[in-house]
Amino acid sequence: MSFQRTVQFFLAALLSAAATSVSAIELTGVTNAHDPSALVKDGDTYFYFTTGTGIWYNTSTNLTHWGNSDTVFAPGEYPSWIAEEVPENSGNDFWAPDAIKMGDYYYVYYSVSTFGSHQSAIGVVRSPSLLNPEWEDLGPVVTSSDEGNYQTTVNAIDPALIEDEDGRVYMSYGSWFGGLALVEIDPATGMRLNPEEDPVKIFGGGHDSIEAPYIIREGDYYYLYYNYGTCCAGLDSTYEIRVTWSENIEGPYSADGYTILENDTGDRYVGPGHIGLLREGSCEYVTTHYYDRQSDGFPRVDLLALGYDSSDMPFLTRDFTPGECTDLQPAGSEEPAPEDEESGSDEGGTDDVSSDESAGSDNEGSDTGTSSGSGGGSFGFGLLLLLCLGGFARRKR
Repeated sequence: MSFQRTVQFFLAALLSAAATSVSAIELTGVTNAHDPSALVKDGDTYFYFTTGTGIWYNTSTNLTHWGNSDTVFAPGEYPSWIAEEVPENSGNDFWAPDAIKMGDYYYVYYSVSTFGSHQSAIGVVRSPSLLNPEWEDLGPVVTSSDEGNYQTTVNAIDPALIEDEDGRVYMSYGSWFGGLALVEIDPATGMRLNPEEDPVKIFGGGHDSIEAPYIIREGDYYYLYYNYGTCCAGLDSTYEIRVTWSENIEGPYSADGYTILENDTGDRYVGPGHIGLLREGSCEYVTTHYYDRQSDGFPRVDLLALGYDSSDMPFLTRDFTPGECTDLQPAGSEEPAPEDEESGSDEGGTDDVSSDESAGSDNEGSDTGTSSGSGGGSFGFGLLLLLCLGGFARRKR
């Protein structure tokens, strides 16, 4: 990674570590969720899909009050292919879905596995409408097997979709077992465009506690967000969300990523995970889950806004108004960088979920990375660097 980007990531990490909790928008109604999808919209109604029996989803018309819950699959009416690909999964458990609109259909990609297993698959179901759904399951998109090498073979869970600026669509996925991978999706069918080609390994591996990728394109860069740590232990979960970057969607991604959403803010939000993005107007809405300290660790959906700081590095904030995201500020004080003169129930997914965290709970998952308790001295040093090098570190979009 260039020195310029190293400085940017270092400063962003310091600012994130020094950030204080801000007032969040208040979500009401049915907010229980784990590993929620990106928001999708049909008419005037927003939807997010989440882990649970039959793939639960919740709806809202204003982004703050959620309800009208339902499932994609009716009880007992699950795709028949699951019994062959993941025989230990009865069809009741669907994990970490993601949703995207392509052409005339809404597609929902979902994981089927069992906790700690590498025998997994990602399937896809579609409907021409979400308000009046007619679900059609298309079968498995990628699969993995327990016969593979746990250190190198990518586990087929945690799908996330991105439509690039040229209209090409990609699905990233993966977990502790072998890291994260990428395949291209045919937007006309929702299935793999080149199924004869091997998935491209993009990040992680070696049983490091990395999973649930999500790629966002901004300007010349692809930002890869991922969960780090362990989930599914309520207030003892060590999840945090990190971000790294590359100029190519297939990588290489910098190993020097930083924590963009910390494990514990000390008031309510613990163990955030599973980013999804919806761009609408001036806002870039990000969904995650968290364990609610005010409800004894109950998993809930969270809604944040994505912004970019004075060095064009991404940050997340809960301090925003839906529909108005033109003046977002990082949580915590930041001096502006000087210009470079030369440049100018099961409802909502209350099941324990996600992946193979339990298989790695005794190693890397206990390391939560960037500390949320960085002292004022390091922050002051970061601001000094920001003042001295900010102009050099700033990139043009």
